[in-house]
Amino acid sequence: MICANCTIVFKGYKNQKYCSVKCRDHAKWLRIKDNSSYKIKQKIRNRKYEITHKEQRKKDRNKRQKTKPYRDRQNKWRKNRKYWLYQYAANPEANRLKSRKFRQTDKGKINDIKSNEHRRKKFPKNKQSFNKKDLMVIKKRDSICVYCKHDFIINHPLYRPTIDHFDSNKSLSLTNAVCACQSCNSSKRNIPLSALLGWIKRKKFKPKKIVYKLFNIHKIKTKRFIY
Repeated sequence: MICANCTIVFKGYKNQKYCSVKCRDHAKWLRIKDNSSYKIKQKIRNRKYEITHKEQRKKDRNKRQKTKPYRDRQNKWRKNRKYWLYQYAANPEANRLKSRKFRQTDKGKINDIKSNEHRRKKFPKNKQSFNKKDLMVIKKRDSICVYCKHDFIINHPLYRPTIDHFDSNKSLSLTNAVCACQSCNSSKRNIPLSALLGWIKRKKFKPKKIVYKLFNIHKIKTKRFIY
């Protein structure tokens, strides 16, 4: 015999259509399912269930989200790079605006500088070496360019303020960071401290007093240039 529902060969009586009770009930349900009245009843039942259980499900979800294991799981997923790539792909324009705003802040600038340090000069990423407080101190100290004494102009291609490594072979710190304009920073490049005096003389700059103080801290003898 062949079952009318699941088409499996089975041993049974002559007038038997289905191999089991489950197959018989399933065939009945399939016949009822196609009726429009059954579909309407099902929709009404679902609506009633949603109305009665919606608030309870919300309370359960809030309780579940407050637990520590749930929060740990969420934080693990957010730390993963795939999560941020998915978020960026979902709404790229909003994320670009957020990243631009963050880069303009002091914390964003420090992160950019440290990532560039790590990429170009392969210095280790130490959070304690150069902080937000140190950056504020350097900004107050150096209101103009340290080398050419030109006033800073924000969003200018040559005279916008940048943070320069005084000694290019060492990572940023209070004694190894100065504010310089973009033109001085780019022309200085990776000049070592021994050749920095020659560069200042060639450019015919009259640098600020802080430059000579930093030379004394790094224990390099200097004479002030008088033109």
